Amino acid sequence: MAMFYLLTLYLLLRGTESNRPWAWYLGSITCCWLGMGAKEIMVTIPLVAILFDCTLLSSNWSEPLKRRWWVHLLFIIPAVLLFVDITPAFSSGTGSNTAVFGANETATPWLYIWTQSGVILHYIRLSFWPDYLTFDYDWPVANSPNEYLWPAITIWTILGLSFWLLFKRPPIGFVALSFFFVLAPTSSVVPIVDVAFEHRMYLPLASLCVLLAIGLSWVIAKWKKNESLEIQYATIFLIAIALAIPLGMRTIYRNADYVSEIALWKSVVQSRPSNLRANHNLAQELRKQDRVQEAEQHLLDSIAYCEQHGYETFTLHGDLAELYVYVGRFDQALKRFQTALDAADHFQNKRLSKYRQLVRDRQLAETRTSYGALLNLLGNPLEAAEQFDLAIELRPDVANWYVMSGDAHRKAGHLQIAVTRWKRALEMDRSRKDVRRDYALLLAESGDYEQAASHLQKIAQEQPDDVPVKFQLAKIHAAAPMETIRDPFQAIAASETLMKSHSQFAAEIASLRVLALGNSGQFDAAIEQIDSLLSSTPKSDQQTTRQLNEMRAHFKQHELFLLSEMD
Repeated sequence: MAMFYLLTLYLLLRGTESNRPWAWYLGSITCCWLGMGAKEIMVTIPLVAILFDCTLLSSNWSEPLKRRWWVHLLFIIPAVLLFVDITPAFSSGTGSNTAVFGANETATPWLYIWTQSGVILHYIRLSFWPDYLTFDYDWPVANSPNEYLWPAITIWTILGLSFWLLFKRPPIGFVALSFFFVLAPTSSVVPIVDVAFEHRMYLPLASLCVLLAIGLSWVIAKWKKNESLEIQYATIFLIAIALAIPLGMRTIYRNADYVSEIALWKSVVQSRPSNLRANHNLAQELRKQDRVQEAEQHLLDSIAYCEQHGYETFTLHGDLAELYVYVGRFDQALKRFQTALDAADHFQNKRLSKYRQLVRDRQLAETRTSYGALLNLLGNPLEAAEQFDLAIELRPDVANWYVMSGDAHRKAGHLQIAVTRWKRALEMDRSRKDVRRDYALLLAESGDYEQAASHLQKIAQEQPDDVPVKFQLAKIHAAAPMETIRDPFQAIAASETLMKSHSQFAAEIASLRVLALGNSGQFDAAIEQIDSLLSSTPKSDQQTTRQLNEMRAHFKQHELFLLSEMD
C-alpha cells in the first residue's frame, strides 16, 4: 500500500514534467487502483494527490481541475468503491465489523480520538528516539478526555499550524497535512479495536522525514551560507550518515525480537510489563513448547509486578489456573481460579468509562467461564452453571456462554433452564448447527415433543447421517402423547431403515420398533417381539428389562405406551 501510495504521487509528478504525460498519468492511476486493493488506508490518496498537485505541481489552485480533472476523477472512483466495500465493517454482527472494532466492545469515537492524541505524540517521539518499540501496545482507551488533555492540545495545535502553512508555505503545509491525512483512517474517530500499532506509522513517517530534510537543509544553508553548494551538500550527507548508522544498528537489534514468537512476546512484556495480552500470549507460547515451569514462573512474576504497581491481576491468575488445567493439576487450578475471582472482587479502582467497564466485565466473565468449564469437567455442573450464569450477567452478548450454561444446567437436571439458555444462544447465533441439534434433542428430553419434532425434522433433512437425531425423531413419532405428531407407522419405517444402515445399534432400534408396533395397534406382534427381546437382554441391564416389561403390560391391556409414561 505504501509503495503504491508513493508511486501514485511520483508518477503524477513525472506526468506534469513530461511532453507526453498521459502514460505517466495512466501509471499513476493504475497504482492508485492497486493500492486501493492492498489496504484501506489508500482511501486518503485522492485528497493527498489533489493537495500535492495544487501546492507543488501547479501555479495556482485551479490549474489541476482544469488540466488534470480526469486524472483526479479516476483517483476518486476507486476510493468510492473501496468505501462502499468496507461499509459492512460499520454494521454490527458482521465478520468484518468484529475484525475491525472487536467482538464485544467498542470505544466511543469521542474517547477514541482523545486517546489517539497521546498515541500520535508517542509515534512522533519514536520517530526521533526509537527506544521502546513494541509489537503489541494494548494501549488503554481514555477513561475521560482529561487523561489526554495536553497531548490533545499539542496535536491540535500542530494540525492548526499545518493548515496555516498550507496557505502561507504551501509545500511545507502539504507535507505536514499529509502526515495527518494518512493517519486519519486509523487515528481519528473510527474506534478500531487496537488503539496503537507501530506499523501504522510506516507511511506517515515519510512526511516526518521530508520535514526533517527540509529543516536540515535550511539550517545548513544558514550555517554554511558562505560555503559552496558542494560543501553544504557534503555536510548534509555526513549528517545523514551519522543518523543512518545508529538507526540501522537499532533496526538490526530490533529484528532480533522477531526470531521467534517467544522472543517477540518477551520483548513486549519487557517494554510493557502490565500488558495482559502479551503476558497471556507469552505463557501460551511457552506452554506450546512444553516449557510449563517457565510459563508458570513467568505468570507468577507478572502477578507480583502488577500487584506491586497497582494493576489488576485476576486475568493473570486465570491464565495460571488454565495452565494448571493443561498439565492436569486440577486442585491447584480450582484454588487459582478462586484467587482470581477474589482479586477481582477486592480490586479498588476509580470510576470507569462505559467502554473500559465493558472490557473489564468481559475479562472477568471469561475467567468465570473458564472456571465453570473446569467445574463442569470435574463433574460439578451445579457450581459450573452458577459461574456461567454470573458470566452472562456481566456480559449478556456472548452466545457461546449461553451454550456452556445450558450444558451445565442440563447435566444438573435443570432442563427448562437449559432449554432457555440454548434457545437464547440460537437467537444470537443461528450459524451454530451443533447447538441447534443439541437444542432439539433437549426439547425432546424436556417433554416439548412438538417443538422437538419440528427441529429434528429439519436437522434430519440437512444431516441424514445423524443417527441420534433420526432415532429421537422416530421415537417421538412412535410414542408422542399428542396425536397430531404421533405417527407410529412412520416410526416403524424409520426403525427398519436405521436397522439396515446402523445394525451396530440393533438392540436400541429393536426396542424402538416394538414401541412403534404396539402403539400402531399391533399388540400381539409387539408382545411377541418384546418376549424375544427380554430373553436376549442381559439380566444386568435392569433399566431396559424394566422398560420392556412396562411396555408389555400396557400392550397386554391393549393400551398405548407413550413417552410421558416412560418419563
